[in-house]
Amino acid sequence: MNLATLAATAHRLLSRRNLLTVVALAAYVVRLARIDAMSLWYDEAFSAWLSAQSLGAITERTAADIHPPLYYYILHYWTLAVGQSEFSLRYLSLASGVLCVPLFYHLGRRLLGEPAGWIAAVLAALSPMYVWYSQEARMYMPTVLFVLLSAFFFWRWLARPTWLTWIAWTLANLVAVYLHFYAFFIVAFQVIYFFYWWVRQETHWGMLFVGLTSSALVCLSFAPWAQFALARFAQDESYFEGVLSMGEVARKTLILFSTGQTMLEADALLPALVFGLLAIAGWFAAARLQRDPVAPYVDNPFRLPLTTGAAARVYLLLWLVMPVLLMWFISYGRPKFHPRYLMIASPAFLLFVAATLAALGLAFWRSAPAHAARRYTLLSLAAGCVAVVASTVVSGLINLYTDPQFMKDDFRSAVATIRSQRSPSEPTILVSGHMYPVYQYYDPQGRTIPLPDSPTLSTRRVLGYNVANELNQALSGATGAWLVLWQDEIVDPGGFVRTILDTQAQRVGVDSFWGVDVLHYVLAPGTVFRDKPQIQYARTANFGGQIELLGYNLPPAAQPADQGIAVTVYWRALADLTRDYQVSLRALDSAGRLVGKLDARPATYDFPTTRWRAGDIVFGALAVPLDPGTPPGEYSLEVQLYAADDLQTLDVLDAAGNPAGRTIVSDPIRIERAQQPPPLEKIKPARLMRYNVAGVIDMIGYELDRDAGQPGEPIQVTIYWRALATPKDDYRVQFLISRSSAPTESFTGDAPAPLVSGYPTSQWHTGEIVKARYTFYVPSDAAEGDRTLRMTIMDRLGTTVGASVSVGNVKVEPSTRIFQPTRPRVTQQFRFSGNEIMLYGYDLTPTPALSGAFTGTVTLVAGDSLRVDLHWRAVQRVRAGYKVFVQVRSTDGPPLAQDDSVPAGGARPTVTWVPGEYLVDTHDLRLPKEMPPGNYVIEVGLYDARTGERLSLAAPGAPNAARLGVRLIVR
Repeated sequence: MNLATLAATAHRLLSRRNLLTVVALAAYVVRLARIDAMSLWYDEAFSAWLSAQSLGAITERTAADIHPPLYYYILHYWTLAVGQSEFSLRYLSLASGVLCVPLFYHLGRRLLGEPAGWIAAVLAALSPMYVWYSQEARMYMPTVLFVLLSAFFFWRWLARPTWLTWIAWTLANLVAVYLHFYAFFIVAFQVIYFFYWWVRQETHWGMLFVGLTSSALVCLSFAPWAQFALARFAQDESYFEGVLSMGEVARKTLILFSTGQTMLEADALLPALVFGLLAIAGWFAAARLQRDPVAPYVDNPFRLPLTTGAAARVYLLLWLVMPVLLMWFISYGRPKFHPRYLMIASPAFLLFVAATLAALGLAFWRSAPAHAARRYTLLSLAAGCVAVVASTVVSGLINLYTDPQFMKDDFRSAVATIRSQRSPSEPTILVSGHMYPVYQYYDPQGRTIPLPDSPTLSTRRVLGYNVANELNQALSGATGAWLVLWQDEIVDPGGFVRTILDTQAQRVGVDSFWGVDVLHYVLAPGTVFRDKPQIQYARTANFGGQIELLGYNLPPAAQPADQGIAVTVYWRALADLTRDYQVSLRALDSAGRLVGKLDARPATYDFPTTRWRAGDIVFGALAVPLDPGTPPGEYSLEVQLYAADDLQTLDVLDAAGNPAGRTIVSDPIRIERAQQPPPLEKIKPARLMRYNVAGVIDMIGYELDRDAGQPGEPIQVTIYWRALATPKDDYRVQFLISRSSAPTESFTGDAPAPLVSGYPTSQWHTGEIVKARYTFYVPSDAAEGDRTLRMTIMDRLGTTVGASVSVGNVKVEPSTRIFQPTRPRVTQQFRFSGNEIMLYGYDLTPTPALSGAFTGTVTLVAGDSLRVDLHWRAVQRVRAGYKVFVQVRSTDGPPLAQDDSVPAGGARPTVTWVPGEYLVDTHDLRLPKEMPPGNYVIEVGLYDARTGERLSLAAPGAPNAARLGVRLIVR
């Protein structure tokens, strides 16, 4: 065989048709591989279920859906011919994906030239996005196919107008919009581009009329269906309310176009960014390709010029950008979005990428050999871009075929497990109920209980305790039940079905499949499910007229400290809630010190209060993590509710609707020793320090909440201890302060206390780490200046163990306290329970007209202000933080004016009061303008800022407020 014959043979083998056949065959192979390896997921099974109906039923059902019926019509006849196997159902999409490849080539060649056309065809053949959706029994790849046909015939009609081309373009658009509603975005972009082209070409008016007639015919042909699509679009409840972010649309769309659904977002961001840069560069590369024909630089066997005119890149830009903008616009107020909806714009993206790669290759070939540096730079850049694209494609396809993280929801395995193990008297409960098409596909004879019984997903139809009635009817006579959970976070975000079954049935098995969970329950004869919660600890509280606390449940056994405090809290919505309220749970020790906290939604993250409706009873299974090293003992939970948008805490209302604090405190909760000591790397005291106690306890470090305070003020000291062995003694600790220059001069704090309150050291275990909290009060006789805080350890007999040790420096600030009695205008004594606090007088502004020792009158007009100065005396140390309230009220009626605050405007919390100290506390009240004339009284009291519980007066049967001996007259 001579050289001429070999050249002729090679030319035939490398002909355009043969090369395109090879690329299409490669596309077929990668799409055929493992096409039925994964289960059908819900959308695919819905396609199978609906296509099996009659044409009338398909039409009726799709009229209630956003998607038009054409794909289901086609699938209906296809499955009649070839069956409904997973392979058969997906083969239509496979065929569409393969047919897209030659269309990419021909469209790319006409727009950008031969090299770009070939690169676009290869990208389309191996794109992980297209391979994925070519293996999915949905309308997305058929829609892309007809969008490509529309784009091809539209461009060809502009270049050479014929009626045959015009008809093909119009029919392609019509089929596309009846396959997927969003294909109208393509019609819109073509209309805008057509105006641009018509103005630039200065062609005749008849051309404008014919071009617009095509789009008008498509719109008119879709008009009978448009009313259904628009109605469904407006009423769609399958997604949560909110605002769709353009950033989210752009990010997710870029990732899909670049890597498909075959990479985790964190891994996909970098290659997607490279693809995005290549697409942006394609705008400039397209112009370069249009200016520079191939022939002078490379032997072009097809002899086709690359020149297509400057309009090609505008065409591609509008094709890419307009669907994204229109999607974002129409979905802005209802963010139901998935990037697959924008696959109609993906061809333009890949064509821009192909333009960049083609331009780099051409620039390399045309550069003169003498310019070695330029050629090397271009070669390196082109090779780098090709390497990123190739590695992204290869890794995406490998993930698609082999990585279980990228499986479709595995209904096939879930249903197979149920079918192999269930007994005839065990129905299957489906949560969500709209999954019945996919369950029925794999178990056509199975008895199912859909909850809720709705054909479409709704975020507003949420299951509650009333589901117990449906379970009672459906499970009557059943010996067991299988529970399938899928999208339950939307229809059962509170977990009512599981909770009801777990409470009154026996769970005997749990299986988790990809995207689907299966639970198996055994039912005792005569089981009746309750439609109300079983609350162990009833504790009611009205939070701002919005949400009512009903109570809580605790686990049956005391919980280990390292597992936190698990609590199930029950709520009732008092109104249709429009704000996202959060619950604040604070774990406190017996001294009221914080040991753990949790801020979360009251139920679950997927069930915000904005989805609650008036009367709904909701529960939240919450777990409050405790600080590492929290010792065993009794703790309480402090409960508050606040709005997430402004962090404003809701008032707790009393029976009359008046604010009575903002906090509810639980009963004591027993916490046991941690099962495992926390690792040392989790113990992060502010200051590391080693100090040994009798060779059995090590101090790891400590921290102070502040390093300065006035006499009488508290300083919180935290020390981390580690048991080297089980101590035989119960050690105690005492804190004192002294001058560094005169260590013999000391000011003692409180009396010695256990090393950890309520947890004697003789009960500690070897290796245990304990976080101990102490409250040290600066002694009232401490002189101002810099001091050293020292700690002394003693045994149970009071004998000092080792030398005292410094745990930080404290600055004693000058005292502003008053230890001489103040002189109120009105002297009237009230001692509150516990004998800690005494109110011994007050001043009123305006000054009352006195008559007798303790009585007087103040006359005001509605809308006036009243100032009350309260004179307090601390009789003993106050251990709790109290708020003071001053109220103006009728003798038996609700308060009409009120002021609540921490004493001295928040500057002097009661825990900082020193025995023998006097304090003047001012409260300003404004009478309501609508306050009716009459006689009123003024009452003063204190309540715990955490619990809202009022202090009563120190006398048997005394009220919980002091009524001042002054009568207020309102004119």
